[in-house]
Amino acid sequence: MAVIVKRYRVRHDNKTYYPGDVITGLSKAEEAHLISESKGSIEKHASTKAQASTQANDTSEETQIDPEELNASLSADELIKPAGK
Repeated sequence: MAVIVKRYRVRHDNKTYYPGDVITGLSKAEEAHLISESKGSIEKHASTKAQASTQANDTSEETQIDPEELNASLSADELIKPAGK
């Protein structure tokens, strides 16, 4: 089980965790205790396998480009021109 630190810093098993850090290797009881005592500063973290699968799906959708939608009418000079000029 795992939790993520949302606010403040958390001291657990002689280690300090900061916002954004994930505390892993917890039993269900430890996870429940940390979450209940945190007053909202710690939340349950999604499993890394599910998260990796979701990220893989998101990436594959983002990288699919339809060649028909590309606008190839720009010249090289237009592509490197600074903004606002």
